Amino acid sequence: MTTNGHIIGRVRAMSATDLVAAGREALNAGDFAGAVASFQAAIDLEPIPEALDSLGYLYYADDDFETSRRLWEQAYRAYKDKDDLSAAARIAILLGSLYYDGFANEAASQGWLSRANRLIDRVGRCVERGHLALALVGCNVRDANALEQSAAVALELALEFGDSDLEAKALADGGLALINQGRISQGFARLDESMAAVSAGEVSPIFAGKIYCAMLTACERTGDVRRAEQWTKSCQQYLNTTVPGKLPILHSHCRTAYGVVLCDTGHWNEAESEIMIALGPESTNYVTKQADSVAALAGLRMMQGRIEEAADLLAPYADCWEVCEQMARLHLLRKEYDLAVAVIVRALHDLVGDRLRSGRLLSVLIEVELGRGNVEGAERALERLIAAAEASESSVLDAAAKLGEGRIAKQRSQWDEAVRVLTDAAAVLSNEERPNLAGRIRFELAGALVETGDTPTAINEARSALAIFERLGAERDADEVAAFLRSLGAPGRSRARERDATITSLTTREQEVFNLLGEGLTNAEIAERLFITPKTAEHHVGRVLSKLGVRSRTEAAALAVSRS
Repeated sequence: MTTNGHIIGRVRAMSATDLVAAGREALNAGDFAGAVASFQAAIDLEPIPEALDSLGYLYYADDDFETSRRLWEQAYRAYKDKDDLSAAARIAILLGSLYYDGFANEAASQGWLSRANRLIDRVGRCVERGHLALALVGCNVRDANALEQSAAVALELALEFGDSDLEAKALADGGLALINQGRISQGFARLDESMAAVSAGEVSPIFAGKIYCAMLTACERTGDVRRAEQWTKSCQQYLNTTVPGKLPILHSHCRTAYGVVLCDTGHWNEAESEIMIALGPESTNYVTKQADSVAALAGLRMMQGRIEEAADLLAPYADCWEVCEQMARLHLLRKEYDLAVAVIVRALHDLVGDRLRSGRLLSVLIEVELGRGNVEGAERALERLIAAAEASESSVLDAAAKLGEGRIAKQRSQWDEAVRVLTDAAAVLSNEERPNLAGRIRFELAGALVETGDTPTAINEARSALAIFERLGAERDADEVAAFLRSLGAPGRSRARERDATITSLTTREQEVFNLLGEGLTNAEIAERLFITPKTAEHHVGRVLSKLGVRSRTEAAALAVSRS
């Protein structure tokens, strides 16, 4: 974070108390550079806790968590020295949140939150008790029931003490808790109310950021495209006008949440663009949000059939809870069933009252258990998924439960029952609402129909599934359905579609070589253009020809030209 020389020269002539007042004035006006200069100058004169506190806030907004931690720890000690226990407790709460979300250090986080609780016990009834109840960012809390209760406590204290920041956050976190439980309409009513407070200018930037996080997380978990699009635009406008260049965590989370919604609803190209921005220069230093973004991209890569890329993305974050679902899906695709079960059991243990996220995991668990031949285990998972679906307003959970029921019926060769429940599942979702899930349901239905002797209807359902997967770019799934169709004597993927899929699957380097073949370059010229050896160029050309199934570089060149 930088300041200019003019500001520094102006503040040097002021007293420490005047500097703190000037810093607050600059902060309220959105002049972050002026606020930093004023607070820093005050600290240089004497360690005023209010200056340390506010400067820590500014560095936090700029994603400089290490400097923020250092300043807040100094502020905590300074408030303690002044016997201002309420303020010291508030700083301890901030540090607890910072250690948990920013550094992924749960032990240190719990230590600071316990310290805050002890100080508050000495103070008595105070608004800080409400801030402690909602110390962690709501979207990272895994116990939906506890979050709902904490939000109720915080809201009561916020209204009693007139804390508009806490009031809005309590509404947002309480709304998110209800949505996680499956009470979607009630949850969004509270979230919309909290967003109204942000729009009215009643909420400070840091708390506004946390409220946006809650709203966008709710859109992500429910797949509400319209709301996600509207609030993403609103969030970007807020950042650009209120805290330009600040709050990288919100930039990153905004993009990731919107990207997940786009991914789930079949807009994969747009989803990838949003997620890549979240992982790019605007990315946050928050470990939990980095893990969220990586999980989103890895999930997309697996749906595209790019399994090894997904594995590479997930590897550095394998110890983060945020990637549990995608790690389980990766193990499932690799047929590492025992590992998948271990990951899912761990994740489900931490989720309490959260029907939406538990439901996604239980759906994967059913598939995993069937994969390893444990039908009884799949049925136990199905019972839990059905209970979650019945207690929520989510059509996606309902469809997932029916898909699981159909898969189990197929495993037990109960073909008529499988057709019945899978037909019901297909009716629950439109092909546009959750296209990838709709495609899987139709493919499973096609398999059951064949066993009942209704081959024409099976072919029709399989063709619908193939169209969905081809439209999405789910090459692995499309190939599987195409092979099924060919086994029934029906046409699979056209040669042109298969070749398009193959070209899409080329690595970045192979795509470069393919394009240069289209320009008519020799191996030596390709090597020179790409700064590689002729031998390496020859190897890449051979790989490209083999993958494309063409006999010569001339055919490959003609294909490249036809696509340009």
